[in-house]
Amino acid sequence: IGQNPTAGTLSLARRKDIIALCNKYDIIIVEDDPYWYLQYPSAANKKAEARAARQNDSNTVEHAEKIRANFRTHESARSTAPALSSSAPQKSSGYDFLDSLVPSYLSVDTEGRVVRLDTFSKTVAPGCRLGWITAQPALIERILRITETSTQQPSGFVQAMIAELIMGPQSKNDGGQGGAKDGSGWKVDGWVRWLEGLRGNYERRMNAMCQILEDGQFLVKAGRRNSLTSHASSSDDDEDEWAVVEKTQMYAFDWPLGGMFIWLHINFPSHPLFKK
Repeated sequence: IGQNPTAGTLSLARRKDIIALCNKYDIIIVEDDPYWYLQYPSAANKKAEARAARQNDSNTVEHAEKIRANFRTHESARSTAPALSSSAPQKSSGYDFLDSLVPSYLSVDTEGRVVRLDTFSKTVAPGCRLGWITAQPALIERILRITETSTQQPSGFVQAMIAELIMGPQSKNDGGQGGAKDGSGWKVDGWVRWLEGLRGNYERRMNAMCQILEDGQFLVKAGRRNSLTSHASSSDDDEDEWAVVEKTQMYAFDWPLGGMFIWLHINFPSHPLFKK
């Protein structure tokens, strides 16, 4: 989700195709997905609205609806979860926000070949270099043995900070304070609420930035051309009411469906000094 630096996002259908290939050729998938919680379902519609208005193109809106189908609204998450296959419905996490996100590879893994990597660094603080691994027990046991003879453990200070924030003080004699207003920890409910609010904040920033980029990607020139005005009759009453409009695209980009990045293609050949 929101791959660095292209901001690319794989659809659920694409993930299922990749899983099928890995099952066929016995390949382990390492899913390093630090931006999974930062998914922007509004991006496809915002992009479609902006470009359809400029191009008067209804196909853009139809394409956006196909992209948005990868995401699930909170209303649909509260009802029946969409089936990943015709035989088994998707299990609910118990949280509408998490259920609304494009599913992880773990959701379509039937053979225990996905090793998923998550981190707190993108959702708590950049310097919070602490994460966790989700995989089948046999793989976790081997990773644990490697850890014991290499890194041993992440920063103890960061572990204590995250534990206090989410779990809260472990006893009455603990002088610390958790993330909740009453001094207790966030617990899982609070953690998910934090993630949902964080996603909304980033989504608003993304929409504002992309709208500015959308509005400014064309250099528009308007004026009269002598070669055209020479053909116009001097007696025309509306001679001064028309002009030639030229549009030069300076760059191109796609609205990201997740993550923290926008991939911008600069159109250098359109610059007057490019050939000099």
